[in-house]
Amino acid sequence: MAKNLIAERDALLKALELAHRRINEAQKSQKQAEQEIHTLEAQARALEIQLESMHRQFEKRAGEIAACHGHGEEHIRMLEHKIGQGVAESQRLKALLIEAESEHSTNHVPAPRRGVHYEPNSLHVDADVEIEASPPHLRRHRS
Repeated sequence: MAKNLIAERDALLKALELAHRRINEAQKSQKQAEQEIHTLEAQARALEIQLESMHRQFEKRAGEIAACHGHGEEHIRMLEHKIGQGVAESQRLKALLIEAESEHSTNHVPAPRRGVHYEPNSLHVDADVEIEASPPHLRRHRS
């Protein structure tokens, strides 16, 4: 009888040890599952925020498109007109450059530099210009 009790006790200890291992494994699995849940919830929140942002952008662009609806052809005509003005101005400037280069070769007047506009008569210098200047040490006033 004592041997039966010892055998039964050993069996119960092994069963208890096995149960503790299974409980520990279950707790580890539960922690891993909870971490995965937190990760998935964070991803879901990030995707919701991104979806809301995209929805706002879509609404904004839809509003812009609706505002331009019917005005697209007018906008195109306006841009074409601006391009035409730019081409005409470019041709006018090319003609002025060619004219200035031809005058330079005949009159030896310096050709206008790019980006600088001057009239041919603007090179005239007044001889009556007075320049008032004094050395820097005389301009200082001591108190």
